Amino acid sequence: HLLPNLHHVRGLYLILQSLVRNPLASPDLLGVTSGASAAAVSFLSFGAGMLGQQWMPLAAIAGAWGTALLIYLLTWRHGVSHYRLVLVGVGISALMGAVATGLLLLSPFNTTLSSYIWLTGSVYGANWQDVTSLTMAGASRAAIGITGAPCADP
Repeated sequence: HLLPNLHHVRGLYLILQSLVRNPLASPDLLGVTSGASAAAVSFLSFGAGMLGQQWMPLAAIAGAWGTALLIYLLTWRHGVSHYRLVLVGVGISALMGAVATGLLLLSPFNTTLSSYIWLTGSVYGANWQDVTSLTMAGASRAAIGITGAPCADP
């Protein structure tokens, strides 16, 4: 299993916040998360029957990257304004949320249930081996975080 490295995720948030020059900036505010959700729901509605559900996380990642690129291209006008980036991101977030909701309303009930389980997150299907590996990874990252804490910037 690939477990997210929380230290790197924190670093990505800091990079995003420094690019936008807004300490409150996050992928969900800028529309990236909504783009991933819309891509996942559209994949479950149209592509999962042909390709299988194991490709759905890749569809969500592609949706997130595609949405980020769309936001950047729509923001570009002789450079990127940080205010424009946030405003376009909020608008694209609302648009992608509407796309995902529309697809959920129009898709069959089975697809809607699968989409909701994936979108909200679930521990369905997890076993004690997953809990053990998550605990070990969390403990090792906590130890690294505690030993590296005095060196960290506030």
